[in-house]
Amino acid sequence: IRVDLGVALNHDGAPELAEPLFRWAIADQKDLARPRRLLADLLARSRRMEEAEALYRTLLDGKEQDMAATALAELLVRRNAGKDAVDLLRPRYQADPTNSLLGLTLAGILLQGHFIQEAIGICRSILAYHPEETGAQIVLASALSRMHNNAEALEVGRQAIARNSKALSL
Repeated sequence: IRVDLGVALNHDGAPELAEPLFRWAIADQKDLARPRRLLADLLARSRRMEEAEALYRTLLDGKEQDMAATALAELLVRRNAGKDAVDLLRPRYQADPTNSLLGLTLAGILLQGHFIQEAIGICRSILAYHPEETGAQIVLASALSRMHNNAEALEVGRQAIARNSKALSL
């Protein structure tokens, strides 16, 4: 109940009230990953990066390890540690190339760092396993455009739009 109340308070713009609830839940049940991840997310949004990083790192071997790894990688990029983010995600993605969350986050970070060919390869791999993965199509189209492969970028972008036309019409 504390965690759910913390989520509601955080969502309603009261992170200062949510934080102690998450900490209380963690103190009572040290093995629960959800309040740790929620607290880490709250801390990251509050720009308390070192505290958030420490919490995310405690989650890297648990049930929510993929979510924690991607959140930690995004935090590292915000701290100008893109290489560390890539070093965190690359072996995890290589161990499970079907994992679109890890792959898409890695591809996005690589694209930001101008490692365009590797980002393209990861996006193509994700799409081989998950042809409907719109995020991979969008990152792929962006990467192809940066490589001046505009015809293919346009086609990939059109496919993404066509697959999501119902959602776009809402």
